[in-house]
Amino acid sequence: MKNKVEINSFSFVLEPSYKKDGSLHSWEILTKNIFKKNTNDYQANEMPFSFDALNEKEIIDAFNKQLLTIEKLEGFHLKFPLLSLNVDSLISDYILTDKYVSEHIKRKNNIALEINENFHEFKSLNCMSDLKKLSRLGPLWLDDFGGGLTSLKVIELFKFECVKIDKDYFWEIQNEKNLMEIINKIKVYCNFLIVEGVETIEQKNIVFSVNDSACQGRLWKKNYHNIEC
Repeated sequence: MKNKVEINSFSFVLEPSYKKDGSLHSWEILTKNIFKKNTNDYQANEMPFSFDALNEKEIIDAFNKQLLTIEKLEGFHLKFPLLSLNVDSLISDYILTDKYVSEHIKRKNNIALEINENFHEFKSLNCMSDLKKLSRLGPLWLDDFGGGLTSLKVIELFKFECVKIDKDYFWEIQNEKNLMEIINKIKVYCNFLIVEGVETIEQKNIVFSVNDSACQGRLWKKNYHNIEC
């Protein structure tokens, strides 16, 4: 894949999610820092990186760099059962209009695309044509369920392979008496469930009381992989 990146360097982090038996379910690749040309300031340190600091071309460059990074890691014989990338409306349009990129993702077989609550088709809840096209390239996941515009209505209208429950939402409902009822309602509409923001053994045990589920969070921070490129 041609490297179109015009940023001097990136810092990515690979965050794992684990199943009840302790086996790895997947990795999520996140942009942690960037270093632009003609600037001396790293942006985003300990907090998740905000793409508000980038223009559209730079956002696409960052996505391309993530794809290149996956290729490089696999070249070192690192195998990923599943690796998820975050896709917003801009990146969705880029993927669907660039034949090389779309075919590359489809050919990989182990790349999942994560859509969050800001995806443009969630505003109308009608056609979902772009979501259908993306789902033909690989597993399509819904990220940050419980935040923003995401609701049961969204997952009733489109079958996501996996739904990821938002950290803040999980922390809000973790002590609710009807917690399992809420989680099982979500689980009806997907094949797998990942809960983000798991930081304690108690939270892990709550999640693993649900079949076909995994945990992601700082409880496994020692297993994060930081990549500078």
